[in-house]
Amino acid sequence: MRINRKPTLISTQTCLLFTLMATAVILGGLPSKAIAGRGLFLISSDFKTIKRIDAVDEKFKVLGSPEFSFDGKTIVLDGWEAGQKLDDSRILIVNADNTGFKDIGDGCLPSLSPDGKTIAYSRYNNSRGVWLSDNKGKNKRQIATDGWSIKWLPDGKHVVYTTSDTPFGRFIIYNVDTEESTAVPLIGAVPFWMSYWNFDVSPDGKQVAFKGSGPNNLKPVMIANIIENTPSLKTLAQSGPMELCWHPDGKKILFVRKGRNDEHRQLYYYLLRNDDVLEKKWPGQDDSFSISACVISRDGKQFAVTAPEDTPEKSADEDGGTTDEDPAAGDASNDQ
Repeated sequence: MRINRKPTLISTQTCLLFTLMATAVILGGLPSKAIAGRGLFLISSDFKTIKRIDAVDEKFKVLGSPEFSFDGKTIVLDGWEAGQKLDDSRILIVNADNTGFKDIGDGCLPSLSPDGKTIAYSRYNNSRGVWLSDNKGKNKRQIATDGWSIKWLPDGKHVVYTTSDTPFGRFIIYNVDTEESTAVPLIGAVPFWMSYWNFDVSPDGKQVAFKGSGPNNLKPVMIANIIENTPSLKTLAQSGPMELCWHPDGKKILFVRKGRNDEHRQLYYYLLRNDDVLEKKWPGQDDSFSISACVISRDGKQFAVTAPEDTPEKSADEDGGTTDEDPAAGDASNDQ
């Protein structure tokens, strides 16, 4: 179904929805006022190398929602200064080589276009909704007032975001050139009021992985087709994390949680197989390591994570050298 969308006033239902979303963030992750504790780190996929990105201005004490550029040379994320509230978030950009830090303005949940020139992001308060700007924070354009959480598709021509402008949540695919939108209802065995923020797009751009919310307190982690004419849903878990990251091999979906035997939040993944889904812990992690948020580069060689500021750095020489091989590659047999 194709629709021509114009920015509209936010309904009472939508305002309530975003209030609940903000409350969920406060209770489940970011505090209502920033506290000291999170830095940005680059980690090799085998966890043998840990490097802090200290080019980020030290006044930003809480960092979240990191995302690599498509070429892996840049990281975008959101950040807060000490004492700030949730809706004071800023969009930050830094080079993966620890140079070129920029604060480009208010907003959160940033996503950088494949050519690195345009950022898609969400904004709070009177500017609430999903927006586009250039990578310097200029030439802002609002796409929708009822959208939240937005990602670029690999073709560089479209973005996808979530909306609650119908009784049941859906995704919207938006052409940034023609301004034409395509609605993708979440069709499945049960209806959904919304998709939580920090969903992710598959490497081929045909699917999204997300945590849904629906009647009877249902909060499953799911995959939805967003390109096919008849969307289909696949359940990965009956409940799970809100922040998801698709591995570049298309067979694993990464997330952070505290496992039953974990002292801290660590990296896990869903392994997508033909007939089932397995949940596994990413190999190589030190039990003392703690992760707040994580994303993987498109070549699969390194993670960008937010973690406690006092996380110790580590070189490959200390741990017998590093490798470009995916430490979870052995799971590939019998995958989809």
